[in-house]
Amino acid sequence: METLKSSIKDEGKVIREIVPSLIKELDKILQYDFSYTDLLSIEKTFADDVLANASQNQPQVNEKLCSLISLVRSKMVLAINTLFSLKMWIRAHVPAIEDGNNFGVGVQYEVTKNISESIEKLQAAFNTLPEYHEKRSAVWEKLIGKSETVTKKSTVNVSSKGGKEGNEDKSTVTQSTDESNSTGKQLPDSLRTIVALDLKCYVNLHSHLQLSRDSLFFSANLVELNIGKLVAPKGEADRRAANLMY
Repeated sequence: METLKSSIKDEGKVIREIVPSLIKELDKILQYDFSYTDLLSIEKTFADDVLANASQNQPQVNEKLCSLISLVRSKMVLAINTLFSLKMWIRAHVPAIEDGNNFGVGVQYEVTKNISESIEKLQAAFNTLPEYHEKRSAVWEKLIGKSETVTKKSTVNVSSKGGKEGNEDKSTVTQSTDESNSTGKQLPDSLRTIVALDLKCYVNLHSHLQLSRDSLFFSANLVELNIGKLVAPKGEADRRAANLMY
């Protein structure tokens, strides 16, 4: 148990040191990939792509958004894991339960609670990411239509006894193929729905990345502001006993 606790403390110390660089990295992505003053130009780009795909009756993914989704998803997971490591690092410093002098323990509780809430918000945002592809593909299917081929195969076994050739087992295999085609209608509002979904996804990705950066900043800042109580909740004697360096 002590070995695990020591490992968690060491990991937490490293995490505290690298959080500033993670925040700077997220800031750069926000400035480079989400540098816009209004959405009009972005909306026009998305609309042009959708109309071009629709005119050729060939639905395509939004390559820019697919790339951003992968990027933001990876950074969100990194932020979640970093916050989780910070929370575990604090919990590894929680002392034995005893009467009196528990103010520092209360500080530990409040900070870990704050971090846990940030993790929950990030996880909730992360879980919404697949909805974009589901909704977008459903709209395209209505616009373009779909072709479906279903192959059915059945086997009938027949057994006979006491015939001229004795007992006999026979089986008959039948196979049928059903094809169905549906033709979609490219209604203007449906095309605009795809553009709206793309635009909504772009704005959401921006917000998710901001949430990741801000969660890291405020959680790390809260840790540093209360570092004394977090590593030595019982005071100076507790710090010397644990031989902690921070």
